[in-house]
Amino acid sequence: MVWREGWPDWRGAADVFSQVQTAGTPRIPAPVAYAPSSPHTPRGTRRQPTRRRSQSFALAVTTVVVLGLMSIALLVTLLLVINRS
Repeated sequence: MVWREGWPDWRGAADVFSQVQTAGTPRIPAPVAYAPSSPHTPRGTRRQPTRRRSQSFALAVTTVVVLGLMSIALLVTLLLVINRS
């Protein structure tokens, strides 16, 4: 499937580029997964929900904070063990 600015919908590559079409090649249905939206997203396609992006960002921030706190705790423990010796 191909698309370019000004087209209202996606088209089959074999329809646009005659040299691509070969005998016996089955038509491939339109893709199910959608790319993230951009200024060039054709009409009729779904836009990526922003909730998913914000949830993954929150998870990444939480992971970094937890790992940072664990690193500080391990450093304090190491310093206590070294000073007891």
